[in-house]
Amino acid sequence: RCNGRKKGNHPVNCVDWNQATAFCKSIGGRLPTAAEWEYAARSGEDRIYPWGNQEPTAQLARFSSGGTVPVGSLPAGASKWGLLDMAGNVWQWTANRIDWSNKEIRGGWSLNSPQWFRASLRGRGDPGDRHFDLGFRCGQ
Repeated sequence: RCNGRKKGNHPVNCVDWNQATAFCKSIGGRLPTAAEWEYAARSGEDRIYPWGNQEPTAQLARFSSGGTVPVGSLPAGASKWGLLDMAGNVWQWTANRIDWSNKEIRGGWSLNSPQWFRASLRGRGDPGDRHFDLGFRCGQ
């Protein structure tokens, strides 16, 4: 279920924390901290989900289904600042460690149920994990 080149418009997945970090660095960016990720997902406001406080629907986020959808294909789920895919599709690596052996991940993925999409929810992933539910976004 890794997207690879066969699904060029889908989120990058199956990358570990080091690969995500290296890619962001190669384009002059970095992984966002967990606090930066959450601030961006909430658009600097007290929102439950990136799009606001409305419970997730199929028009807002990809959930309870296998596989990813093309990046940006659910524009109704955008944050107030226009950020897409902050909930669902793939979990996203952050720069933070959640405990001695795991990095913090955010956003939930397409097989999670909607309660996993709260902007404040923290997940964990071993930095060496390369799973189909893990992706990333770069910040500056």
